Amino acid sequence: MRLFSWTDLFRPQKWTWRRLLGNRSERIAANHLRSQGLRIIARNIEAPGLGEIDILARDGETLVVVEVRSRRVVDAQIPLDSVDYSKRQRILSATRWLVRRHNLVGVNIRQDIVAIAWSETDKIIEIRHVRNAFGPDGGFASYSGTGTVVVRPP
Repeated sequence: MRLFSWTDLFRPQKWTWRRLLGNRSERIAANHLRSQGLRIIARNIEAPGLGEIDILARDGETLVVVEVRSRRVVDAQIPLDSVDYSKRQRILSATRWLVRRHNLVGVNIRQDIVAIAWSETDKIIEIRHVRNAFGPDGGFASYSGTGTVVVRPP
């Protein structure tokens, strides 16, 4: 029986740095959502076999499922574009699981995306928050326009 491979010793480091950036991005996104008046209910909710809900928040009477995407790029559109059809379907499946698990039938729910662009020196270039990002069929509902909040730090 093989216990480990030498290459396995090096893989976790890449995952760790990526996960560190992801955790930091989720904290920044939560702070941004709070500044927009949302109340954070939970983070990193594991939907068994379906994935993870990054942030669960409340906006008045609406429950908000937030997907956080981040990349080291100059424009937040790039991490935003990484939410493809397959990822949207996983988010919708996790949302349906949440509704069933916590008996939330009849509760207003929307899915938002917060995209964060980081510089190579770990400074935030841009935060883009798309409210009601996609509809129940997984297609984009309001990918840009009035539902989008763009923040560029000074």
